[in-house]
Amino acid sequence: MPFEVVPGVSSLSAVPAAAGIPITHRGISSQVTMVQGHGPIDFGALAHLGGTIVLFMALGRLAEIAEGLLAHGLASQTPAAVIASGTTSAQEVVTAPLERIAEAATGLRPPALVVVGDVVALSAWLASARGTLAAA
Repeated sequence: MPFEVVPGVSSLSAVPAAAGIPITHRGISSQVTMVQGHGPIDFGALAHLGGTIVLFMALGRLAEIAEGLLAHGLASQTPAAVIASGTTSAQEVVTAPLERIAEAATGLRPPALVVVGDVVALSAWLASARGTLAAA
């Protein structure tokens, strides 16, 4: 069977980038932890790793995931985002503090990527910086 390998960019970085969210940023997050959202999750370890957490296929368990991270010490105001249909014309992005992300994401449909960490808060700042540069 003939096939072709087409190199591309992983959704780990492409989807957050399309939503204006860097997964790392100097002085804010120097590491990224990638987790499958529908499998077993060690919330204790994940909550104490620091950096950015990116969860694949986590939309159906979003409330449980947020509660698990909060129960193991992640701050309730930690910025979080859900990006549904990332990098497509149907992309939808919802951001909220971790304690409210499940409620804020109500109505979004898979596929979706969840990003948790201080880098999420940069999206508004980066968007305004892009607007300033475009106007110049």
